[in-house]
Amino acid sequence: MTACTRHESKEKTMKFKILVLTTLAVLLTACVAPLQKEQTKALLDEGIALYQKQDYQHAKPYFPQMAHRAFLLPEMD
Repeated sequence: MTACTRHESKEKTMKFKILVLTTLAVLLTACVAPLQKEQTKALLDEGIALYQKQDYQHAKPYFPQMAHRAFLLPEMD
């Protein structure tokens, strides 16, 4: 095997590894999104319930958390 062929082989192997890792990352992200969406909705509901009870001090931390999570989600229905 020549040096050029070994280099090409290593390059193909590296490209394949990158493709596999990218595919895995996309699949894992797709699986996690619905769970994050449910958790974000639960945070919103808790914050709203506290706000409606006029417990503003305890409600306040929920909204930035929920907004941050919603921003990270690909799409909210």
